[in-house]
Amino acid sequence: MNTKIDWFEIRRKIFHILLGLLLVILLYFDILKLWMIAIFLIIGVIISLLYKSWDIPIIHWLLQTFERPDHIKTFPARGILFIFFSTLILMAFFEKNIVMASLMIWTIGDSISALIGKHYGKFKHPFNDVRLVEGTIAGIIAATLASSIFIVFYKALIASIIAMTLESLELRLFKYPIDDNILVPIISALVLLLL
Repeated sequence: MNTKIDWFEIRRKIFHILLGLLLVILLYFDILKLWMIAIFLIIGVIISLLYKSWDIPIIHWLLQTFERPDHIKTFPARGILFIFFSTLILMAFFEKNIVMASLMIWTIGDSISALIGKHYGKFKHPFNDVRLVEGTIAGIIAATLASSIFIVFYKALIASIIAMTLESLELRLFKYPIDDNILVPIISALVLLLL
């Protein structure tokens, strides 16, 4: 167990949860449309590219507060852009309840997994040296409970187990790690579609 509290990670995960819940609420009330996410994504990519050359004041503060330093150097706002991309894919190809459930698995499961694993984990994941078993289990439980608001419990459980287990393995595509902001919601949606 790590006795030192990582306030930066807590801050990041609070932002993660708030963003995910905002997306789900806007979807639930039919406020968020596919074209809006597409515009947010395009504007975000432009801001990310501009930020590599200029420190845009509000964006600079947001990135310094919530983004990992290595991501700021290589791909500023990567996390938020990837979740907008995932949300765009989900909204384009899946029904509303699957979209909301998948976003809840990502929002709650991923955040709880990271926080519990980092602060309370003791047992190394058998297939990943940087992950802890307690985090994955906590993420599965939290994701199941959160997503079962929109889908039946057993489907929420199966999708959460598969998505959070794959997330804990840190899968790669052509030697590059697949970002969990893409992996978790899209895998969740595909599993729910198959169920």
